[in-house]
Amino acid sequence: MEIDISKLNKIHIIGICSNFGSFVAEYLLSKGIEITGSDMNHESQNAYKWKNAGILVDPSDDLSYINNSLDLVAIPNAPTPDNLEINRAIQLGIKIVKTNQLFGEISKNFEVISVSGTAGKSSVTSMTAWCIYQLEEMPNFVFGTHEDILKSFDKAYNLNLKSKYLVVESCEYRDQFLDRIPKAAHSILTSVSFDHTDYFKSQKQYN
Repeated sequence: MEIDISKLNKIHIIGICSNFGSFVAEYLLSKGIEITGSDMNHESQNAYKWKNAGILVDPSDDLSYINNSLDLVAIPNAPTPDNLEINRAIQLGIKIVKTNQLFGEISKNFEVISVSGTAGKSSVTSMTAWCIYQLEEMPNFVFGTHEDILKSFDKAYNLNLKSKYLVVESCEYRDQFLDRIPKAAHSILTSVSFDHTDYFKSQKQYN
């Protein structure tokens, strides 16, 4: 799905406190796009950031922020069943896309280094980002989870529009890396062994 970011004025991101949701939000804000966001997790480092910015809303309140002023609603890879925000967006006819798809569109503006594999992704993502930082400047990077924080920078994602590099921990679960990284300039594969058996039914499918 093609998404013309230049035509967006206002969006709502469900799951904004994930690293990928936060990266997308920060990038779109830098382009002058108005953002609101919601998340079940209000205690993470990312959550405090969006709370302080007045962007994180509580989905337990009324859903008036899901309205026709939105160009689209971005949803996580696996939203909870019967999500009230998604249901309201459907009722109002608001366009719904996956946050991964938005990230994929944004990634086209960078020289992407994709780090994938069954094990070792976080470590190699850290080392790659750190090496670029030592050789040039702080790159853009995104880790898969909140727990994976690059200690040198005390953050799990970074946006630096002055850097051409985007280092991404590319998770294979539910094929989400296909949306996030439609085209990588450089790919690093750490290892391959059968994993995520609730989704992949065989080693061949996983490969």
